[in-house]
Amino acid sequence: MDSESLKLDDVLAQNPLLHQLFHSRLWWDSYPEYVELQSNIKMISRELIRHTDLDNTVEVEGNVTFKGPVVILRHSTILSGAYIIGPVLIGEGCTVGPNCFINGHCILGNNVNVGHAAELKCSILMDGCKVFHFSYVGHSILGRNVNVGAGVVTAVRRFDNRSITVRHDSGQIDTGRGKFGAIIGDDSQIGIGVRILEGRVIRPQSNVHPGTLVTNNIT
Repeated sequence: MDSESLKLDDVLAQNPLLHQLFHSRLWWDSYPEYVELQSNIKMISRELIRHTDLDNTVEVEGNVTFKGPVVILRHSTILSGAYIIGPVLIGEGCTVGPNCFINGHCILGNNVNVGHAAELKCSILMDGCKVFHFSYVGHSILGRNVNVGAGVVTAVRRFDNRSITVRHDSGQIDTGRGKFGAIIGDDSQIGIGVRILEGRVIRPQSNVHPGTLVTNNIT
């Protein structure tokens, strides 16, 4: 890849459904089709991100660790103490850290902010997302401009270890996976200390009050 000209679209275009997710303003109307996309994020990320490639405008502070293939696009900043395990794609104009953990198989759009001591794993964060300090987002899809407050946790595993089921208006989808987090629509605000149970769905423009335990879909 030519890091000087590489853009987010150049990478996303390798997977038509992922490219569609990032470009459709109506993706929420058919969000069940993206459940399989999220369920296969490990395979997809390995196919998209094979080598480490940092644009020459990327700023990486000291004490940052990269392991495995990591692609970081223009004008992004990786702050001290960040620990990033690939495959990971970080878009343009992102700020990551300090002291955060991106634990593999993550795709971050443009202008995403991952705050102090936050952790991401196997997740897709679309443009403009913010995940603040001490939060955990795992095996999830976050739409555009989702704001995740401090101390938010997405559960990813059932207590009985059975596969996760995602319910929607016309039925339910058995993901066939032992781990699946949340699907959160564009422009949602998730207050501090919120806990979201596995496989839950939160509609666009939702305001989830601080301290809420999300046990049912918010649709």
